[in-house]
Amino acid sequence: MAEKFHERFDLSVDADAARRRFVNRVDNLIFEQFLHNNVNSTEWLTAISYVASRLGDRFAGNYLELLAGSGDFLRHLEAVEAFFDWYGTKFIEDLQSKFDVTVRQVLGMSETDLGVRWEGGRFRRTGVLLLDDRLVNDPLRWLRAKSLKTVYVPFEKALSHLLRAEKEPSLLSDVVTDAYEALEAMAQVTTGRESDLSANRELFVKTVKASEEYKVLLQEYISYANAFRHAAEQRRSKPAIALREAESFVYMTGTFIRLAVS
Repeated sequence: MAEKFHERFDLSVDADAARRRFVNRVDNLIFEQFLHNNVNSTEWLTAISYVASRLGDRFAGNYLELLAGSGDFLRHLEAVEAFFDWYGTKFIEDLQSKFDVTVRQVLGMSETDLGVRWEGGRFRRTGVLLLDDRLVNDPLRWLRAKSLKTVYVPFEKALSHLLRAEKEPSLLSDVVTDAYEALEAMAQVTTGRESDLSANRELFVKTVKASEEYKVLLQEYISYANAFRHAAEQRRSKPAIALREAESFVYMTGTFIRLAVS
């Protein structure tokens, strides 16, 4: 891509301004232009109703105008994902592919890193690129290819909560519990036993041919996650953690899943 205007004129664009501009581009180029050109007029309200329902909002004919007026960055990300999925419900793969290209183009117009990337019809929080590729993207691709829905659905939920947690810190504990659920399901698939992760720990490590030391690592992982998972039944508050700690737990989960993938 040619050097951008703000780069040529050495103009500073902070993250908040870049997000506002991205939201406007989504409104202009996706909600207004792409969708109006690529959604049959008889299905227009059906599509918007689907998106409103996905976001948990009450449907109205001017829903997209209301969403645009909110200027909410995360809600726009969620709406874009919902529209992508709506095309999937209609089995319109060619338009879903064009939609994917359009989202990438809009994201590419951003003046600075927005902290997200678009992949597989989902926005992902950007972390360390190498870790993202090896511990998030690779496992997700493998899990989807194997149709291991019980594993990749909670793993994707963990990633979604991680993305939203910057503005909603209360979701950080959900990142941990969702990631843990994904690994527990992976252990069940790998061992063939419908047991919780604690009971499957040793057999899982043996099945994936990891060293004995990994039993200790996995036990610490389980103990950490259980402090979040069982807090309510033990009538205590969930631990308060930082965003980077939740992110590291996702990477750790990806490490264990990669053992099974390999």
